[in-house]
Amino acid sequence: MNMINQPQIKQAYGASDAKPVLSLKNVTLRYRTDASIVTAAYDVSFDVYRGDRFILLGASGCGKSSLLKAVGGFLAPAAGEIKLDGRVIDAPGPDRMMVFQEFDQLLPWKTILENVAYPMQKSRKWPSAEILDRARLFTAKVGLEKFGNAYPHTLSGGMKQRVAIARAMAMEPKILLMDEPFAALDALTRRKMQDDLLELWSGTHSTILFVTHSIEEAVIVGSRILVLTPHPGQVRAEINAHQFAFADLGNADFGSLCSRIHQMLFTPCPRHPERTVNMATTEQKAALAFVLPPVRDEFELHSVIEPSADVECPLPLHERILQSTLVRRLVVVGLLAAAWEGYATYLDNSLMMPRLSEVVVALVSSLVSGGLAMRILLTMKVLVIGYAAGITAAATITILASTTRFGSDVLSTLTSMFNPLPAVALLPLALLWFGLGMGSLVFVIINSVLWAVALSTHTGFQSVSETLRMAGRCFGLRGLSLVAEILIPAALPSILAGLKIGWAFAWRTLIAAELVFGVSSGQGGLGWFIYENRNNLETANVFAGLLCVILIGLFVESVIFRTIERKTIRRWGMQKF
Repeated sequence: MNMINQPQIKQAYGASDAKPVLSLKNVTLRYRTDASIVTAAYDVSFDVYRGDRFILLGASGCGKSSLLKAVGGFLAPAAGEIKLDGRVIDAPGPDRMMVFQEFDQLLPWKTILENVAYPMQKSRKWPSAEILDRARLFTAKVGLEKFGNAYPHTLSGGMKQRVAIARAMAMEPKILLMDEPFAALDALTRRKMQDDLLELWSGTHSTILFVTHSIEEAVIVGSRILVLTPHPGQVRAEINAHQFAFADLGNADFGSLCSRIHQMLFTPCPRHPERTVNMATTEQKAALAFVLPPVRDEFELHSVIEPSADVECPLPLHERILQSTLVRRLVVVGLLAAAWEGYATYLDNSLMMPRLSEVVVALVSSLVSGGLAMRILLTMKVLVIGYAAGITAAATITILASTTRFGSDVLSTLTSMFNPLPAVALLPLALLWFGLGMGSLVFVIINSVLWAVALSTHTGFQSVSETLRMAGRCFGLRGLSLVAEILIPAALPSILAGLKIGWAFAWRTLIAAELVFGVSSGQGGLGWFIYENRNNLETANVFAGLLCVILIGLFVESVIFRTIERKTIRRWGMQKF
């Protein structure tokens, strides 16, 4: 559909003395990895004028999305400056609304009208009475007026993107940022969305900065195209495309421009210290009554500047050291230890608060004598047995809940009943059923672990997208194989969170129980060690027992759980830190 006919376009874009809305001057963008600093875009300069549909086009990894994020204020330039209406951009703001590629950018707990109205409510640019009317207006502009009270999960992908565009345009930003908004759509829906965007633009003349991989989409949607070299992205050319519309698809000029851009993208551009620019001027046209950006000279660079610094260089030694989680945690522990030592020295009362040095001496002495080591082994034995049994029970009931509706009802009912109940409160019953010994403690540990792990795992399973579930079914996965191959990996962040909570609950329950009952008659673990030394007023030994619990907790968290996270969810990009 040709939303702006050819004669209109050729007349509309004319000479103008207008100043650019957005200006990038010699912008270099870099990002950090664990081991290096990588240059994403180098020495990029361009201007965007009011009413421009400005396209950033280039190969994957050339820095297109990074440039868009920098304009949005999410990424600070390593060099150069970015100005919006003459003011340097230093933070995100409602004057630069962004439409993302992902469908989950809408708030799932709000209706379509509420999603469109929400940023307007937060910005307070309009009176409260006017906001809902504007939300209805822009919802209607994208053809979704009948779905105003629907929730996002009931819409198709294309409809969700239209809502995102309506939400952004309703804010009347100075520039609309679009990061491959149609990339995940099928071909027909994508073409319809391109058509809808041009129709919206024809009525608003919004300024748009649009990222795409598609040459055809760039020529159809754009009025000005910036072609970037492969990584690190540098300006290869700026090309006018305002003379083309949907009606031009397939004609010779349209195909010639696409071929020209294709050659630029796939022909390496030599890098030299100096630039040589080949300019091709375009005849200026008279402007219509409404404001549109001026037609600027096209240019193509046959060589680009060699970056003055390495594209990828190692981080300085002190930054690499600070990148280590172990180092940062040691710093935290060191600060806490210093605070402990300082406060205990200030009190000067070993009965109330012994110094850290005194506690360390007591800890070493107890370990050397063998008494504390034996108690630690007894506690760890009970803890591991109860924790493993609790995880097994949680896995069984969660799988049942994930594969049958009845199982889900069972889990919900039992969790509501037993999760609020302190596990140690069941200890008197456990003593009646299992006697004074390990069986009673294992029982209460299972109860403390089971519900935390089951609830977190089931919540994680429910959060797995339907797309992943359908993909698994396409692969032939059913029942337990679907759980093992799809649900567990996708829900692993929630599962690990549940395992950590279960581990903490198990420790609390066991120590509390041992403080009173021990492990079995005549024996006791860490809790009993703490209790005995408290009665003997051996405060340093009491703190030594507590320090053992802390050190074991740090080891499990920093070594075992951290290793699992590093090899799974961090490696898969499901966790940032």
